[in-house]
Amino acid sequence: MPFDGPAPMSTLSPKPLAIRERLSEVRYEIRGELARRARELEAQGRKLIKLNIGNPGNFGFRAPEHLQRAIADDMGRTDPYTHQQGLPVAREAIAAYYARRGAPDAHPDRVPGALAGLPAVVGLDHPQRWPPGVLPLRRRERLPAGPERDRDAGVLAHPCHRADQPEQPQRRQLPA
Repeated sequence: MPFDGPAPMSTLSPKPLAIRERLSEVRYEIRGELARRARELEAQGRKLIKLNIGNPGNFGFRAPEHLQRAIADDMGRTDPYTHQQGLPVAREAIAAYYARRGAPDAHPDRVPGALAGLPAVVGLDHPQRWPPGVLPLRRRERLPAGPERDRDAGVLAHPCHRADQPEQPQRRQLPA
């Protein structure tokens, strides 16, 4: 049977996805009204903490040591592009972390977006860790293993550790 092109839009998405009420006011924006307002406040001398850009390394957070080791040890078998869920070795290390702590549902398939970008985790100042032909940068950036997710969404949350607090990050209530 010949391919007649993509299915009509109405058959691809029969009903819209519901947005949880607690997420109704969440905004992600790097351009537009919120970004313009942020620039205005900065021009007035206000210091802003921009948590929407995705670089926790700027705030003192780093990937846990066991995860950095797992990725560094597997570096020679990685490709420039990874599966959308991230590096299998990183997902396995995260799942093992939770299994050792008694999580009965710890499995690599339940770890979302585990370090899809290698430069974010591995010290870029260690060229011996990179495959041949890859030039390391001079900066060192670190990211948590994945975003915190709801347990009922079927994924595991991995803690992001502050460099000055190796075990657990401090949890604070942020002002509205």
